[in-house]
Amino acid sequence: IGINYGVITLNGANREGIDTYDPIYSNNGIINVNGTDSNGTIVGESNVSTAIFAPITSTGMSFLQTFTNDAGSQIIVTGSNANGIMSKTANTSISNLTGGIIGVNGATADGIHVTGVTGYAGNSGTINVVSGTGARIENGNFYNNGTVSATGQNAIIMDGSNQVLELGNGTNIDGLTDGAAGEDTIVLSGGTINVGTEAVNFEKIVT
Repeated sequence: IGINYGVITLNGANREGIDTYDPIYSNNGIINVNGTDSNGTIVGESNVSTAIFAPITSTGMSFLQTFTNDAGSQIIVTGSNANGIMSKTANTSISNLTGGIIGVNGATADGIHVTGVTGYAGNSGTINVVSGTGARIENGNFYNNGTVSATGQNAIIMDGSNQVLELGNGTNIDGLTDGAAGEDTIVLSGGTINVGTEAVNFEKIVT
């Protein structure tokens, strides 16, 4: 189990703040990602043999690696092509928990970026986007019951095909929510949900 309690700052290009070889890792501090093509946290590094990790249970599913941005913690992304949390392989779980903050201020930066088929990716905290994208999900699905504040920017981009975006009680999204290509579905799972007026390219709505 790994935990960051301090401050990690990435200023150079192609930097990595945390490369989660631990099966369970959490951020209880601050991660500043200023460098071009840099990643605050990488979960499921493609060259790591995840067979060495025993599956752990999270949100009712079993995963080989989990990462959480915990309450009171911050990940701030300002670098070009930079990512706050990058998930690369399957059987991982990444979460911005209630009280956790992800800030994005880079035209091509992503707060959460999923390229592998993640078992679970979600936001229950706050993602603030001045410029860039709050969450870019290239594979798999995304769950949100938190706040994504991205006026005039990209809140959530489902950048693959045939994906599901589930919005739970407490969801408050301001900015573009885009299903992109494929047959994508929004699931409204109850309670108070505010998606604003910029949800596009979703072929199905389930309530």
